[in-house]
Amino acid sequence: MLDSLDAVLEEQIKDLYSAENQLAKALPKMAIAASTETLKAAFKSHLAETKVQIERLQKIAEILEIKPGGKKCKGMEGLLEEGKEAMEENGEEVFVDAAIIAAAQRVEHYEISGYGTARAIAEAVGNTKVVQLLQMTLDEEVAADEKLTQISTSEILNAGSQSGGRNSQRSEKNGQRSDKTGSRSDKRDQHGDKEKSASGSRSRGSSRASSTSPR
Repeated sequence: MLDSLDAVLEEQIKDLYSAENQLAKALPKMAIAASTETLKAAFKSHLAETKVQIERLQKIAEILEIKPGGKKCKGMEGLLEEGKEAMEENGEEVFVDAAIIAAAQRVEHYEISGYGTARAIAEAVGNTKVVQLLQMTLDEEVAADEKLTQISTSEILNAGSQSGGRNSQRSEKNGQRSDKTGSRSDKRDQHGDKEKSASGSRSRGSSRASSTSPR
């Protein structure tokens, strides 16, 4: 029952605890699915951070004298399901990596929101120790999100843009060849029409000559 800010904070901590435990199971799979070593390393590094963050939430639970378990974070469950879909997509590695990063950053933004909210509530109830612990994790989540952005902009998106550019160039060349073929066809059709027109004129001329000749 939510009858106080302390009760709301308890619910937030339980939700975050569930979210982090779900993420800890998903990150190794994301590291395997990633194709670049930089992205693999980022997921492995964040897994180590996530384990520490789980321990931090356990410490917060002790301070609040609550049990951190017993609640399932459905928001994280849905986000990780989207991440699973991205990992299972067929396509060039660079494009799959881009999709995985997009899913991972949705997770990070969700966690940043969750920790920020929990910290604000802890501030409101005057629990300084909990505020400090939550801030530590919040800083780590922000850094993890920035790391993914850096990998995306410096490696993945550049490679994907170049690959997409080559495909576009091939499409343009095919289009140009198609236009040239069509132009040649139009010229042949025009030439044929002229021949037909000339032939028709000769036929009409012969017909008129035949009709005016003395019988």
